[in-house]
Amino acid sequence: MRWTLARSGSAPAARPRQPQRPHIRSALVRVPGGDPAAPGAHQTYQLFGEPFAAPVAGPAPGPGARAGGAVWLTDMSRHRMGDLLRLVRRSGRAAATLGVLADDFGLLDVEGRSFPGWHHHMTLMSAAYAYTGLLALRERWDRWAG
Repeated sequence: MRWTLARSGSAPAARPRQPQRPHIRSALVRVPGGDPAAPGAHQTYQLFGEPFAAPVAGPAPGPGARAGGAVWLTDMSRHRMGDLLRLVRRSGRAAATLGVLADDFGLLDVEGRSFPGWHHHMTLMSAAYAYTGLLALRERWDRWAG
């Protein structure tokens, strides 16, 4: 956390500086194409994104170059932008969890299984992952309480 000095009267007082909010650009859009008579054909979507952060070092982009960051399109156009940002920022956590499930718990080891066999495998894999998470939580609790 960064600190700045603020003057109150004549005595300086330290206070935390607020982190900068990312500049989000957002628009309501309609996606062209498809059958106009189909249900949902006139649905409004929320398009939003964060501008790309330019690198600190390196050559500047040439004329006409466009910098861009991550962009998302959702049908959750009635939700607050803060809620949508929390969801998309958790996508990295979901990807990391899938990596752990694949590497440590056999998520991808389902070759040649019937549906009941696949379902059994996924159930046991999920239970093992949950149990491991609970053990880690218990260890942290014991260290904190002990």
